[in-house]
Amino acid sequence: MREILQITGALSDRSRLRVFAALTRHEELCVCQITEMLGFAPATVSRHMSLLLNAGLVQSRKSGRWVYYRRSTAVSPLLLKWLGQALAQARRMTSCWRMETRR
Repeated sequence: MREILQITGALSDRSRLRVFAALTRHEELCVCQITEMLGFAPATVSRHMSLLLNAGLVQSRKSGRWVYYRRSTAVSPLLLKWLGQALAQARRMTSCWRMETRR
């Protein structure tokens, strides 16, 4: 039960969900790329990544001064499938809503 709560808690934040989604499309991202993508201070990004790490959703490696993140190999394929479907549906709903508000 604790593992489920950590995973859902980690993905309940829009920024962390964006990072996780980006890591499903890219093999690995440097913390500098994540900082640029989110537009947050490095300390804020570090906190977000710490929560994703503790939930077992991402793995990290350090190379010199840089920290690189990748999606954890332990992430359930069912979770990835569900997230992919949910994000695709959310994008379609958002684009439909934008089209309707322009009319």
